[in-house]
Amino acid sequence: MSSYDKILELVKIMELEGDEKKEFIKKELEKAEKEKDRIERKEREEREEKKQIRDREERAAERAHQKELKELETKQRESQDKVELAKLEAAKTNPNIITQQSTTKPFISKFHKYNSKDETLENYLVQFEHIASTYNLNNEDMAKHLLANLSGEPLNIISTLTIDQKKDYAAVKTRLLEHFGKNSDFYRKLFRDTKLKKDGDFNRIIFDMRTNMIKWLELAKCDIKDPTQILDMLLIDNVLNNVTDLVFTFLKEKKIKTETELITNLNLFKDSHPGHTIDKRDLHQLVATATTFNNNNDKFKWSNTKTCFNCGRKGHVKNQCKAPINYNNNYRYRS
Repeated sequence: MSSYDKILELVKIMELEGDEKKEFIKKELEKAEKEKDRIERKEREEREEKKQIRDREERAAERAHQKELKELETKQRESQDKVELAKLEAAKTNPNIITQQSTTKPFISKFHKYNSKDETLENYLVQFEHIASTYNLNNEDMAKHLLANLSGEPLNIISTLTIDQKKDYAAVKTRLLEHFGKNSDFYRKLFRDTKLKKDGDFNRIIFDMRTNMIKWLELAKCDIKDPTQILDMLLIDNVLNNVTDLVFTFLKEKKIKTETELITNLNLFKDSHPGHTIDKRDLHQLVATATTFNNNNDKFKWSNTKTCFNCGRKGHVKNQCKAPINYNNNYRYRS
């Protein structure tokens, strides 16, 4: 329940009217605003503190990762040196052995560092896998090169994996997408927020809208070939768009998938929250009604100082007068 809902409930309980009601609502809204500012300031300080801790952990994880890479490179060079030394010793022992130079071209990395400001993680991984397939890299080599091109928070997330998981590209990719990937609500919001700009390219706009809708349905595990599932998704989405915040949270926690579940949980909420507004449009109507009441009350106060041009009495004006129209009084043409 929002702060304004709570205030309206208090007004009903206390049976406040007129100026007293208006003054009470004003003071309560000021208190709510101050409390909101205090909470936001506290959350901002907590976020800043967590960010500083996270930055320190990321730097420590990156240093540890760079150290691991250097140790791995050193071991590889030592292993190659041993192989070359063994070949030379064998050639000295048996002159008939002709050492052949390898015709395999050395691997030149075409991978670039991942930067979240320049591209999404999904796009980076698609490009990464394309380059890896060109060089026929195996699962372990892909994991090694991916780790070498990560930094900051993504690398910090990977540091939580075991040694064996770090060597498995599929495990690394899954962990990254779990943390940084876009979920169904993200694409649902993109689909809903897409605007038809007057000077925009409508082909591109509609294409983006369709793409975001398909991604939303797929990530929500909805079979786009099943009309019933799509209908259920659209019904649920329409309800979520029009209910109050409390009802929205209640329904999201239930993870509703079908029309039947939607109806059941709406009835459950109604029974457990008697008197609470379900549709936010009704709440807006209540606010508008309260505002109109206050405006009318102000207009009535203004009328108390005026004299009616129809009957000559004070306390109201001509268009509020309930007496029959009098065409012969002296107030009609008052200058």
